[in-house]
Amino acid sequence: MRIVLISCFLFFTHWSLGNTPNEQAVLTYYERVKNEGFQSLIETVHPETVQSFRGAYLSAVAAAMEVDPVSVRSELLSFFNGDDLKTVEQESDMQFAKRLYSFMDARYPMLASEFRYMTVTILGSVIEGDTEHFVLRVYYQNKRADVSYDKLQIISVGDYRGEPRIKTSPLIDSLGSIQ
Repeated sequence: MRIVLISCFLFFTHWSLGNTPNEQAVLTYYERVKNEGFQSLIETVHPETVQSFRGAYLSAVAAAMEVDPVSVRSELLSFFNGDDLKTVEQESDMQFAKRLYSFMDARYPMLASEFRYMTVTILGSVIEGDTEHFVLRVYYQNKRADVSYDKLQIISVGDYRGEPRIKTSPLIDSLGSIQ
């Protein structure tokens, strides 16, 4: 019985230290934003995620252009650094991601810097097919602003050419709502 308990303890202790490649990918994702900004995420995000987001975003922009072309064109031009929608549609998914993260770093510089006040702990994971979903506890404390909170987040990781890549995260999920 002691051997079973010790084995379980060692297994769960090892498991919770971020030692698997997928766990390390999750922790690296947060560290990169914290230390290098959003552009550094390009290498951590799964290409399928970029492709899916790009398709949804471009469809939404095209639909919005029919309703209010003047204001959408203005936002579009700032987001895409002055290029029109046709130019962007012809780019690769990774070129689109570079534009997106460059835009975020330029337009929302304080957002990435807020990551330095976060502590991330992996609580556990569930494997579903080729994707591992992680439950995280994110603790945020900014003493200068007298703000703190504690919340749960889910990040999904999948394999891409032998390397773990982020398939979804709260940041990726919220990108569609940036205005």
